[in-house]
Amino acid sequence: MAIRQPDRTVLRWIALVTALTPALALTVVLSLFLAGGNLALMGPFVLQQSWPIVYAIHALLAAAVMYVVTRFVAPWLDAKTLLALVLAACVAELVVLLIIHPVLSNELTATSTAYLWLLATGGPLQPVAAYVGGLLALVQRQRRTNPSPSGSRGSTTNVE
Repeated sequence: MAIRQPDRTVLRWIALVTALTPALALTVVLSLFLAGGNLALMGPFVLQQSWPIVYAIHALLAAAVMYVVTRFVAPWLDAKTLLALVLAACVAELVVLLIIHPVLSNELTATSTAYLWLLATGGPLQPVAAYVGGLLALVQRQRRTNPSPSGSRGSTTNVE
C-alpha cells in the first residue's frame, strides 16, 4: 500500500492559516498598544476608554495584513477562497485562546476567554476588515491583468 502525498492546496491552506492566525492576533495587540500605550496591559480598560480609536487602528491593521497576504504571499487567492481563509484564521485565533487560556490567567474560563476574544476583535470587525483588505488586493490585481481599452477612459470623439 503506497503512502499518498498530501495535496499542495491543503498544505498551502495549513501554512496560510497557521501564519495568518498570529498575524491577525498581533493586529489586536498592536491596536491596543498604539491606542493605550502601557495601559494596554490592562486589556479591556484601554478598549473601554478609547474603543473608537482601538477599533479603527485594528481595522486598518487587519486590512493591511490581508492586503499584503493576498497581494504578495498568496496571489492565487480568489474572493471565495479569501473569505474562507479569513474566517478560518479568525476561528483559529479563538481556538488557540481557548487552548492556552489557563496559561494566561487562572481567572479566565472558556466563556470569559471567548467573550474577551469577541470584544478584542470587535466581533465581525476583524474578519470584515481583513476581507476588505484582501478584496482591495484582488481588485488591484484584476486591474493590472485586464487593463481597460485605451480609448474607453476619458477620451471623447467628435461626431459631426
